Amino acid sequence: MPWVRFIERFRWSPPEFNNTWTKVFPAGYVGLVPTRCANAAVEAGKAERTQRPRTINGTENKSTRA
Repeated sequence: MPWVRFIERFRWSPPEFNNTWTKVFPAGYVGLVPTRCANAAVEAGKAERTQRPRTINGTENKSTRA
């Protein structure tokens, strides 16, 4: 699961749910998302890959995931 930053609102519907479930990511959201979602968002120009943030809400991010 890669880290991405959404630069525009993005709606993602995993194919295995036959469009019965949709996740909406608002512009400005930074976080881990499924690889297929990240790839689709980047290809659509709605997101960019990024590094794990050093801080989250002013607190050092000590997550073990890189």
